[in-house]
Amino acid sequence: MPLEGVLRRTLTRRPDERGYFAEILRNDWTDFTLGEAPVQANLSMSYPGIVRAWHRHGRGQVDYFVVVQGAVKICAYDDRPGSRTRGELAELV
Repeated sequence: MPLEGVLRRTLTRRPDERGYFAEILRNDWTDFTLGEAPVQANLSMSYPGIVRAWHRHGRGQVDYFVVVQGAVKICAYDDRPGSRTRGELAELV
C-alpha cells in the first residue's frame, strides 16, 4: 500500500535508569536516506484538535518525521509523472 519511494522506519529505544536513547537518523542508513544528506531539521508541536493541512512539495523534497509524543497521521498523494503509484494516496499513522 505505500507509495513508491515512501519508507517507514521504527526507532529502537535503548532504555536505562535515566530514561531512553534512540537514534533518529544516521547517514549510514543508506536504505532509508537513499544517499541524500538532510539539509534542514524542524520541530513542530500542535495543540490537541489542531490539523496542519495539505501542502505540496513540487521540487522533490525529502521529509523525515519523528513523533516524540502522541500520534500523527501523515497523508501523501503521488502525482509524479512516471511513478508506478501515481494517483494513489497513502495514509501513515
